[in-house]
Amino acid sequence: MVNYSFLQPNDRTWLYNIYFMLIISGLYKHKNIHQIMFEITPVIFWFILCLWGISKVKVKMQKQKIMTNHIRPYKKDDFEEVLNILRKNTPEYFSPDEEKDLIFYLNHEIEDYFIVESDGQIAGAGGINYSKDKAQGHFSWAMVDPDFQGKGIGKLILSHRLQILTGNPDIQEIFVRTSQLVYQFYEKQGFVLTDIVKDYWAPGFDLYDMRYVR
Repeated sequence: MVNYSFLQPNDRTWLYNIYFMLIISGLYKHKNIHQIMFEITPVIFWFILCLWGISKVKVKMQKQKIMTNHIRPYKKDDFEEVLNILRKNTPEYFSPDEEKDLIFYLNHEIEDYFIVESDGQIAGAGGINYSKDKAQGHFSWAMVDPDFQGKGIGKLILSHRLQILTGNPDIQEIFVRTSQLVYQFYEKQGFVLTDIVKDYWAPGFDLYDMRYVR
């Protein structure tokens, strides 16, 4: 027996109505009920498949929530949440030893640091530091909450900072110091590798020094 439970109530009503109309039509033409069922079964089967496909699309659309992303400057109140993002990415992307470095950075070394909010939740962060002569921009402490990875947050943070630096006529060069774990992401965005230092950040976390090519 065919199970129609996946259909919405309105869909099932339409299905029953079509059954009824076809059967009545067949009786009106004096056809045998078995002949009617034989003739309409392929049609009904095709109709069920169509409704099943529509139902799957509806479910998928309901599950796909459109995220509203917003970039704003870092505030002191963000400290714990940014620290938590680092912890959630440890040890996959960061060494446990780097937490103290981030704490020092947030307390003493911030110049430009940005927060990405997605539907009101902090989804990622990333900063810019400058050389003394303000001719170089250095990307610093970019990270994305694992719950939001794969949703374009990292690229959004990068694009925002690139826009700031490339729009500044005083900036001559743009650098990022990253690791072997994510350097390919920067390569895709126009950065070239200039140097590698083994175990620079911590054992197993190498320094990949990269420069942006406009």
